Amino acid sequence: MDRSLLLREGFTDGDDAIEALVSGDNLRPHTEELSLHVISADLPPGSVMEVAPGVYSVCPALAAIQYAQSHDLYQTIALLMELRGSFSLPEDHAPVAATATPIRPDEDEPSLSYYEGDPVLTGYDMEALLKSVHGINGMGIAARANAIALDGARSPMEAIMAAVFHAPRGAGGFGLSKMLLNHTIEFNEEATKVSGMRKAVCDAYIFPALSTLEYNGSFHDATTRRQHDEKRDMGLSAMGIKTFPLNDQQLRNIEAMEVIAKMVHRRAGGRYNNRTKGYRVKQIALLNGLRCALGLRPC
Repeated sequence: MDRSLLLREGFTDGDDAIEALVSGDNLRPHTEELSLHVISADLPPGSVMEVAPGVYSVCPALAAIQYAQSHDLYQTIALLMELRGSFSLPEDHAPVAATATPIRPDEDEPSLSYYEGDPVLTGYDMEALLKSVHGINGMGIAARANAIALDGARSPMEAIMAAVFHAPRGAGGFGLSKMLLNHTIEFNEEATKVSGMRKAVCDAYIFPALSTLEYNGSFHDATTRRQHDEKRDMGLSAMGIKTFPLNDQQLRNIEAMEVIAKMVHRRAGGRYNNRTKGYRVKQIALLNGLRCALGLRPC
């Protein structure tokens, strides 16, 4: 086993045991250098990938199922939002304990470090693997998480916003199921004239409601960015699309988010009646579970 090669490829930090996959207990070699995981079920083609000459790894979808074996629903949703999105958390990222001191309502949200990158997984890929394998621990949580997660999030805060509004009410969300992240709206002539733009990218577009949820972090306070947002929103308005901007404070206020969810449901021709038992407790658990998983204190 070439530990230097595995170190270069990111499979070890040099000191920890190598995580390895085997198909049966009888294949477990006796060594402290390996931490072995047994999957005796037949795996479909593509479940194991060659990532470097002679180095193999499970595919992202199977890795997510394995992750769900030892992590809760909220942490698994956060991982899938990252794998299915275009942001990547740093290697030294650590979740925040649920028992951490809650952030105050008037306290500024700390900025989260992340890198831009390409998605390595889609919801369709994850669903396909879940349907083709059987008897692997973690599949239940992974399936629930995949149904809540979405493709295309560009930042951790966008991921939190999208997951909370998209999740079904029984899971603590607001049930806006028909949502597309970072969806491009091509402007018509009127919208282009009023905005000076040919298109707009919507953070979270709910197409039955002709509505978009927009996360406005602190960088949106800059004059040039604010002017851009105003022109963009005017163009979307000309297309009949309503913009609902949310700042950091609103994204940690369940009651404020619920009011927005009600307005979006009404625009879609429906009504928001949450009859889920203990719904507020579930809403807070979902929001704080995602916040802690992505490195933010609970609220």
